[in-house]
Amino acid sequence: MSAALGLTVSMIGLDPLIGTPRLSLGLYDLQAGVATVPALVGLFGLSEVLTVIYEHNFNQVVMQMKKMKMSIKEVLKHWKMGIYGSFLGSLIGALPGAGGPVAAFISYNEAKRLIQSPSVPFGEGAVEGIVASESSNNACIGGALIPMLTLAVPGDAVTAILLSVFYVHGLKPGPMFIRENPEMFYTIVISGLVACVALLLLGLLVAPRISKLISIPKNILLPMVSVLCFIGAFAGNNRIFDVVLMLIFGIIGFAMRQRDYPVAPMVLAIVLGGMMDSNFRRAVSLALPKEHVVLSMINRPITLVLLVLTLLMIISNMPFIKRKVKQ
Repeated sequence: MSAALGLTVSMIGLDPLIGTPRLSLGLYDLQAGVATVPALVGLFGLSEVLTVIYEHNFNQVVMQMKKMKMSIKEVLKHWKMGIYGSFLGSLIGALPGAGGPVAAFISYNEAKRLIQSPSVPFGEGAVEGIVASESSNNACIGGALIPMLTLAVPGDAVTAILLSVFYVHGLKPGPMFIRENPEMFYTIVISGLVACVALLLLGLLVAPRISKLISIPKNILLPMVSVLCFIGAFAGNNRIFDVVLMLIFGIIGFAMRQRDYPVAPMVLAIVLGGMMDSNFRRAVSLALPKEHVVLSMINRPITLVLLVLTLLMIISNMPFIKRKVKQ
């Protein structure tokens, strides 16, 4: 349902083939469609502010941390678990919609299953659990770039935003991206290597000081976040209408959070919906003169494989199928 709502939002604007306005409610500002940045800022940023205010959750939950230094020898001691967690994170990141939290939890459970005698019990600061979950979480971003660059399908919310940035700058990720833009592809790969070194330096030098930000009272932090939300929504196109859109999507995101609807599928649908609509309708238009319209659109091996995998994923996540598999 969240993805269906996102698809509906992505249909707002001018028809990509005919050029007539649709779902614009007669508003001129909606004929260009819904801008991605105000929608994302509203769904992720403002909705969180509204949720905290609604639940009156202003209490700071900050645990006291003991100062300790971890030697490089102690980290390298668990290199096998780090490689295993990175491998899992890359695979999970390549699955659209999974994201870092899923990868971190799966790797943590794998560490608990594989390591029988940890340094300290899991849940009380076991180094093995930290190495597994964090290596998987970091590798998940790299894995999410695989479907984004090759199929233009973002693996999580971060790559969904990155995909929209690509489109803003005239880049078109997809099967021909590496061939048509080899310099950009190698730039992304090298940037990833540089980012790993930068993360190490930030973790060692800056993270202990930045962590003190969580002790800032929420009654001071939330107004700052709200101001940044308004500035970010307005700065994209310098339009007050985008600020109104951000407010609307903030309310929608708040309502979805209250009803336990995930926001990530809606974001993915907003980013990918326009491309899906135009390409599907173009495929139908090309297939109409042929005798078998449906067969002409699914007679490619890649199409059949993707359709089968999609059906298997949908069927395997049905509740009664899950219950039978567990039995």
